[in-house]
Amino acid sequence: MESDAAVFERIIHKESAQTPYVALKQKIFIVLPDSSSTSYKIQDLILNEDGTSKYEDSVPYPLQAQVRDGIVSFTIPPHSLASYSSDATDYEPGGLIRGFKLMSEENDEVFAFVVRTDAK
Repeated sequence: MESDAAVFERIIHKESAQTPYVALKQKIFIVLPDSSSTSYKIQDLILNEDGTSKYEDSVPYPLQAQVRDGIVSFTIPPHSLASYSSDATDYEPGGLIRGFKLMSEENDEVFAFVVRTDAK
């Protein structure tokens, strides 16, 4: 299985100019029409510009998701580690890069994506 670092680095190298902005507390909907899963775990990591984890020893932050009719939804919460950054650009609007990984709790399905959010 591909490591978190490799997954997010690949996504950022492919789509860095197109990384979407999502406001904190906004709800995200991900359509997975071919998925048979009804339960997903979501991991949330703060990333560097190259897709590597910004906080080397950080454990992916778990989030709760809802699944209905092949659509996974969850709200983007503030990340607890965001306030520890010494990089002033992280506090600019859309300055924080976050990698999300959806993992089925029923089979081997894994989906990952990257967005820009605010630190606070």
